[in-house]
Amino acid sequence: IALDQREAKRLELSLAESGEIVGELDSRFGYAGQCFEASIAAGHREAIAAQGLRLRQVGGSLPLWFFSGQLPEDGEREGRARLLPHLMVPREAPGSWPQAYRYLASTASAEPFGWLEGCVMEGLTQLSRSLPEWRGEAEAALREHLALYFTDRGMVYENPRGRPVDHRFASMEATLMLPALFRHAPDHPALEMGWRHWWDHDVDGVIGGLGYQKCEVCYTVNYPLALLASHRGDEAAIARALQQLLHQKRILHHGDTIYQAHYQGVSSFPNWSRGLAWYLLGFARVLEITGCHFNADARAAAEELERACRWIVPLQRPDGLWNCYAHLPETGAETSGTGGIAAALLLAHRLGCAPDEAVEAATRAVQGLERYLSPDGMLHGVCQSNKPEAGDALQREGFRCYSAMGLGLAVQAAALLAEGN
Repeated sequence: IALDQREAKRLELSLAESGEIVGELDSRFGYAGQCFEASIAAGHREAIAAQGLRLRQVGGSLPLWFFSGQLPEDGEREGRARLLPHLMVPREAPGSWPQAYRYLASTASAEPFGWLEGCVMEGLTQLSRSLPEWRGEAEAALREHLALYFTDRGMVYENPRGRPVDHRFASMEATLMLPALFRHAPDHPALEMGWRHWWDHDVDGVIGGLGYQKCEVCYTVNYPLALLASHRGDEAAIARALQQLLHQKRILHHGDTIYQAHYQGVSSFPNWSRGLAWYLLGFARVLEITGCHFNADARAAAEELERACRWIVPLQRPDGLWNCYAHLPETGAETSGTGGIAAALLLAHRLGCAPDEAVEAATRAVQGLERYLSPDGMLHGVCQSNKPEAGDALQREGFRCYSAMGLGLAVQAAALLAEGN
């Protein structure tokens, strides 16, 4: 998909000459760079080779835009080839983690600037840290990904709706891009832009304000804030990152429910697995930087991380995954949340904030996730990007798709587990 879409779209696939319909492609609420697929029976291979395929849009009110054109003769051929329409005949099934690592470590895995691409970069960072044999490829891919968005002056990118937003951060979620940038270019001007963005949105001592809180903020703000503050030696800002985790805990965690969002007195998306991943990863990554005994808030955050880990393990499905809404089996397995939860469990165990059962659960999750890898290393089973036009229904009704963001979360878990073994 070349441009963000805010509706459900379908494409009918037919043989170009005979008109015989051979498949349908469902691309609901796709975002730029996202890959969708249609399964075509193997018996049509010769006819497709002879006639070609015709695509006709049969759903949606606006045109569907996707990448096309010719491949360059040199440079980035494999990465760009994956972005173009193509036919794939699987020779191996299912996929494997080495194939997933190879896909992630290419330009084909690039996502829109912000939390989507941030998850890809965090997956590549963990791959580089955990598996020495993949360090060279992961680091090269990180440099290529960063070069897509960051210039000498700052940033050039589009917001989630496809509108140009240069040299400023369009949202709190976008600052998940900063940890990878900091590790590769610690003096880049975009780091100062992100720092100012946080304090410009400080409302009564809480970045973003108490009236609108999301699980994402635990991961996309508190984690990069703690990292940059630690580098600056700014203990007050480190303390602020920990304070904010506890703000989010008080607002979003009630009994056996962690809500993804709270806005104007209304809490929503209870125990949504990707929200749980943001929540747990935020706590784990901040404490990884500060330590569990930095101050009283760090100790309280460690207690909350341990409580949440002990609570979530029993909600794991027999196949190793967590449901889209963790406590509702009818909402079905979901892979991106599972990857993030598993990574957080492993990090929490390293911090001493999770029992050995957490490692066993993460192991089952990584094994279960491998069954969702395509032969060329992409991850399926991801709930679509949570857009307001789609609402809660799209998350609950079982629609799943490919997402490099989800793969980035899953690779964090797989790499951490492989390192531990």
